Amino acid sequence: MWGFYWELRVVTLCSRFDTALEVGRLLAMKKYFTMAVCVGIVFFLDYIGYGLAFWYGAELVSKSEITPGSVFTVSF
Repeated sequence: MWGFYWELRVVTLCSRFDTALEVGRLLAMKKYFTMAVCVGIVFFLDYIGYGLAFWYGAELVSKSEITPGSVFTVSF
């Protein structure tokens, strides 16, 4: 008789634990999605900055204001 009582008790505790784990998992998924979007934006802006620097460097090289070596020195 007591065995059935404790089995029911353990099943109840396991279901509560599973519910708590599911809530934590959903919260972590939202957090990691937001973090992934932010990192993507940072890398996008980084690549845009490099593209703009090379474009402007090419403009200055075409006007003979700087040398191509200066563009690479500044970029890297």
